[in-house]
Amino acid sequence: MPLYTDMQCAQHQPFTNVIAVDFDVSQGLENRAPTAKDVGVDYGEVLERLVGWASETDSVRAVIVTGSGADGDAHPLSDRDIELYAPDPDELADDESWWSDLGEVLVVERLEDEDSGYPTRLIYYKGGKLDFTLIPAEDLATVEHDRPFRVLLDKDGALPIPPPWPHRTANCRTTKSSRNVCTGAMPPH
Repeated sequence: MPLYTDMQCAQHQPFTNVIAVDFDVSQGLENRAPTAKDVGVDYGEVLERLVGWASETDSVRAVIVTGSGADGDAHPLSDRDIELYAPDPDELADDESWWSDLGEVLVVERLEDEDSGYPTRLIYYKGGKLDFTLIPAEDLATVEHDRPFRVLLDKDGALPIPPPWPHRTANCRTTKSSRNVCTGAMPPH
């Protein structure tokens, strides 16, 4: 059973460096960087399962990965930041089934994004961490990212193709599972 924390209580402090690592040091990890297999989370597999679920439910219209996990620069021990665009984000916030099926849950932090007020779920799994931000689907058409992002699913084709960023070109292509898959970043306001 996961430990739930109420981060709105003043006496609680966020868990910022929690990670569970389950590997055999005798395998020579001191001479190489750890891989996803070493730490127990295959983020590619987890994201595939998440997109598979999101494709089948009406509760999610789009899935976007942001940050270092979006452009392939993430260290295997880094978390993944995921935006879920939903007609009713509160429905997703109240439902534990979609994230509990992604791995062995150790700790869940239920927060609101400080800037936007969107509900977030910081979920520490055995061997990794996923940070979910639950955003109203109507915000998808106007979303702007100031860091790398990758569209995993856009059921409605609502995400505008980003203009090129002066220091980074947005690479977009059309796939069967989503209308636009982009790796890039939107310029800040």
